[in-house]
Amino acid sequence: PTESEFVVLVPSWEMSSKKAVPINLKSCPLNIKVTSDSTMVFVDGKKHTASSKYNLNLMHELRVLSYEDKLRALAKYEAEKEAAGEGFKTFNDYLLQDIMTDDSYFRIYTLKTLAYPDFKTLSFGEDPKKQQKLSLDPINLDWLIYTFTDAPRTTDIDFTLQSDVEFFVNGAAPTADVDYSDPTNVYTLVRTSTENPRDKAVTTVKFVFEYTPVENPE
Repeated sequence: PTESEFVVLVPSWEMSSKKAVPINLKSCPLNIKVTSDSTMVFVDGKKHTASSKYNLNLMHELRVLSYEDKLRALAKYEAEKEAAGEGFKTFNDYLLQDIMTDDSYFRIYTLKTLAYPDFKTLSFGEDPKKQQKLSLDPINLDWLIYTFTDAPRTTDIDFTLQSDVEFFVNGAAPTADVDYSDPTNVYTLVRTSTENPRDKAVTTVKFVFEYTPVENPE
């Protein structure tokens, strides 16, 4: 990220009624805090409000209008309104239609979001219908905890990933002999930005087995 670019990491899941449910990233609010209540923020050319919803899968342009620049815009508006006479547009319309295209009034930022990655599909052993429960860490948004119950007595896990996500075991690509029940292993999912490979979102995954697995069952 640069001084004019924000990269925000967002969760893919949230807890609802004690269950992990996916977040609809195509329609999410943006919580934007500014240092002064008189500062105005515009997202993609429209005034930001707490109730507005945005597609967080897309990049967004933020334009910040300070109180001083707002006064400057208001002075220009009053002069043009006086010259035009009755029926002139409102100041809010003037901001959106006339001032918005003048970069000299704004501090301009680019907002990118990266969702913490998850498995596209995940199954245990040969039967993908075997029960698994996803839970979230109450503090760390970048943790996913998969608990397997009623599963075959094996340590094999089958999964698929989205095109921009990689899975690592102890920092390396998984091998065929990985014992996923080993509590000392560190499992991570890494999403890399397609616009800038330096921007990454990393999820730590924990596998919990509610039975004693046996490798290579007969």
